[in-house]
Amino acid sequence: MGGQGMSGEQLLTLVLLLPILGSVLVFLSGYLWEKAPRILALLIALGATAAGLALIPIVARDGYVALNLRWLELLGAGIVLRADRLSLGVLMTMAGIGSLAIAYCFGYYRGKQHPASFYALITLFLGAMIGTAVAANTILFYLFWEMMLVPSYALLALWGEGKYAARSAFKYFVFTHVGAVAILAAILWIYSSKGVTDITAIGSAIAGLPAATLTALAGLFIFGFAVKMGIFPLHSWMPGTYDDAPLPVTVMISGAMISAGIYGMIRFPFGLFTQDILTRFRLPLLIFAVVTQFYGAIMALTAKRIRRILAYSSISQMGYVLLGIATLSGLGLGGAMFHLVNHGLIKALLFMVAGAVTLRTAREKTSELGGLARNMPVTAWGCLIGALAIAGSPPLNGFQSEWMLLGSGFATPYRALAVVSLVASVFSAGYALLLIKRIFFGERSPGTEETREASGWMLAPMIVLTAGILLIGILPGQFLSWIDAALKTFGFHL
Repeated sequence: MGGQGMSGEQLLTLVLLLPILGSVLVFLSGYLWEKAPRILALLIALGATAAGLALIPIVARDGYVALNLRWLELLGAGIVLRADRLSLGVLMTMAGIGSLAIAYCFGYYRGKQHPASFYALITLFLGAMIGTAVAANTILFYLFWEMMLVPSYALLALWGEGKYAARSAFKYFVFTHVGAVAILAAILWIYSSKGVTDITAIGSAIAGLPAATLTALAGLFIFGFAVKMGIFPLHSWMPGTYDDAPLPVTVMISGAMISAGIYGMIRFPFGLFTQDILTRFRLPLLIFAVVTQFYGAIMALTAKRIRRILAYSSISQMGYVLLGIATLSGLGLGGAMFHLVNHGLIKALLFMVAGAVTLRTAREKTSELGGLARNMPVTAWGCLIGALAIAGSPPLNGFQSEWMLLGSGFATPYRALAVVSLVASVFSAGYALLLIKRIFFGERSPGTEETREASGWMLAPMIVLTAGILLIGILPGQFLSWIDAALKTFGFHL
């Protein structure tokens, strides 16, 4: 399964088509055996992850792997797939978290069999996310971008766990579709002006356009990707979606799908536009970044439900990422790339902890919990590591990327905003420590004396994520070298 003997082009094809075409097989397998869909979905996700892993040495050696399917065209352009250092990092984050989320389903839905369509949609959702990372022309990118919306909306609307799931699904659909329309408008504007869809060729093709046109195009891309990242005030779809979606789907949205927004925010503005154009957005984006940091952190401090706390935490963390991107510096851009991976692991872990606690106690508010560390020690350790990582505590992975993001703010002329951003990190530590304290320490909440540890299928993904958080935090060197090489394609370095 590791792809020995396979070429980079074959592996790239496999990593994309395996989950997309496999979703059909997952659905059909339900007619053969009721447990087949979830087993097949997990095997497909693991296969895509293995293919991605096999691509790492090839991309490290050659810089990228590309595949041009000339026999299949969109608007006269061949379907081109491409995996470079940036997109492969995103791909591995998506595939890895997707695999762990599907494995988590085995324990989370123990005793109640979900239909084959549920696992087929999760598999298709994973394939669409991977597609956004490897699409090398704009039309294909947009198709995958919209393809992410359909299965995730269906999963939220049909299998949502909150009483407001239908409303949250509608808001999620509207907000993300509006963002997608902005991206589509920019893509079609470029195509109608220059007839170019190849992402690597657009930058030079549009260089001669008027500055006002380039500014408008960059603004459309930034707006569209800011919606997916949940940047204030475009964030309001996120709390309800994270709270009401099926928990494994929330893990995928918070840990993997949000990475697509970060990836787009880096790939398109920095890949297509010059520093002169991007500098026009620097101060507004820095302001929105700091406001997002504070807003998310304060709302997380005041929220009562575990998943709401984590949702607002994600909003705040996206403020950190936007801060790094907006600095237009190598340190900030590299920090954003690094935090894309780190935030994905941390948030996937914390939502799995939330699912384990809610499943075992049937309680969702922190005020109804307490003292669970004695009953759920492994889950408590996972929550502690995840909470400290999101607070940016050394030597965990969150620290390694957050110091880069916060430090990059001081490389801009707006150092007062950098100081304010640094203050926001105190609030992040506050909600993270309160989360672990209220759930697992203090007085035991009445009625939870017989609470048991989560099942092995739920603990195993949490242990893997915890190990990843520790490993990256203690040994960040290889990751930073990879990021530095990725930055060089954008003209930056750490």
